Amino acid sequence: MTRFPALLAQALLAAGLALATPLAAQPATDAAATLPETVLSLSETAEVKRAPDEVQASLRAEARGANAAAVQGQVNRAMEQALAAARAVPGLHAATGGYWTSRVDENRGWLASQTLNLRAAEPAALLELVGGLQGQGLVLGDLGWRLSRGAEAS
Repeated sequence: MTRFPALLAQALLAAGLALATPLAAQPATDAAATLPETVLSLSETAEVKRAPDEVQASLRAEARGANAAAVQGQVNRAMEQALAAARAVPGLHAATGGYWTSRVDENRGWLASQTLNLRAAEPAALLELVGGLQGQGLVLGDLGWRLSRGAEAS
C-alpha cells in the first residue's frame, strides 16, 4: 500500500513531462500549415459631452416664373440683400450654399433657389436677422444649436 502513492506520483510526473514537450519538437501537420492567418482588428471609442455654443440658421431665396433668367435674377437680388444685411451684424458668419434652377409645372415654368447659411455665438442678433429675412420673403429651412468648430477641435 505504501507503493501506491509513489507509483501515482511517478505516473503524474510522466504525464506532466509528456504535456510539457515543446510544440517545436512535435512534427508539423499539413492541417496546421494550411490554416488561414488570423487578423486582429482593434478600435476604441471616446465620448465628451459639451453644450452647444453656436446657433445656426439656413434660409432659402426662391423664385418661380415663366423665364429662367428672370427667376435667377430675382434670387440673385434677394441673396445680395440678405448677404448685405447679414454682413452688417457683428459676430455673425454668413455663407451662401447651393444654387439651382429647374423646370417645374410640367416644364411650363422655372424654379430657382439658393441657400444662405448663418451662424453666431449670440442668438439674439441672429434670430432678429432671420425674422427680418423671412419678412423679405426668404424661407427658413433649419434653425438650431450646434457645437462651434473651435469647441469641436478642443
